[in-house]
Amino acid sequence: MLSARRLARAARRFGPDRRAVAAVEFALILPVMLVFYLGTAELTQFLNANAKVAATADTVGNLVTRMKTIDGTSMGNVFAISSAVMNPFAIGSLSLKVTAVRVDARGRGTVHWSRVRGAATADTAGAPFTVPADLAAVTDSYFVASTATYAYRPVIGYGGIVGPVTLEKTAIYRPRKSSEVTPQ
Repeated sequence: MLSARRLARAARRFGPDRRAVAAVEFALILPVMLVFYLGTAELTQFLNANAKVAATADTVGNLVTRMKTIDGTSMGNVFAISSAVMNPFAIGSLSLKVTAVRVDARGRGTVHWSRVRGAATADTAGAPFTVPADLAAVTDSYFVASTATYAYRPVIGYGGIVGPVTLEKTAIYRPRKSSEVTPQ
């Protein structure tokens, strides 16, 4: 057992010794630096995926509203383009829904037709559709709502603490070459 005197002597020798202080400080700060680094990398991936989902909704809506009529092949081609827009993210958990909506004289929306890709559920033709306030003012009109939904899975995952995060974006466009896009 150490006597109080020997313990005091050891403490006096240890106190002014500055060797390896940098190594101890580095060992203390390393976990914090790693959390910041990995968190920043994960945040960057998340923001990139969010931007890709928005770009996919925009692209699909934009392409559909450039057509006067659309058939199954054309819609399939539009949906296929989403894989290029979402690159480098896998599109296995990507769902797309395109809904054509008519706005009546009172500003109420009704689903004209709807097409989906992936796990999305198509809107029923004739069903009411909530029209954004700025579009409800333009009565007797027609628009296409394109919705992209993506289940983003964190790269790191933090040991299963963080599960998939659902990203969803909707883009609304008016037809460009006719008053409405007619399905075939």
